[in-house]
Amino acid sequence: MGIVTVRCPATGKDVPTGLVMDPDVFRAARLGPRAFVCDACGEPHAWDKSEATVHLDGALVLADTPQSAR
Repeated sequence: MGIVTVRCPATGKDVPTGLVMDPDVFRAARLGPRAFVCDACGEPHAWDKSEATVHLDGALVLADTPQSAR
């Protein structure tokens, strides 16, 4: 399982969105626009799948990177 993160526009830090997903499930998922309250700046942020990454055991997994390329 991995932590789905997005970059905070105010601080530039990667922050967790509250979603935890397997990277393969994330790649296949049809996620619409979502929002969360940012841990870095305390403000609400809207995001969509194209802006998100999955952090898995300290490694970054991009949404459209084939598993064989990891």
